[in-house]
Amino acid sequence: MKFRQFVRDNALHITISQKLGEEKQLETLISTLDEIVSHIYSATTAIEKTEIL
Repeated sequence: MKFRQFVRDNALHITISQKLGEEKQLETLISTLDEIVSHIYSATTAIEKTEIL
């Protein structure tokens, strides 16, 4: 699995590459995507709460 992230035009871009062949590899990719979304949500929530203060 290859993971790349970068910022362009004030937007975060995330690229994940993985060769798929077995069902377990697909499950791993889905788990990774779920974890990334969870971290982005947590970071966004923290930033929003900080801006309110």
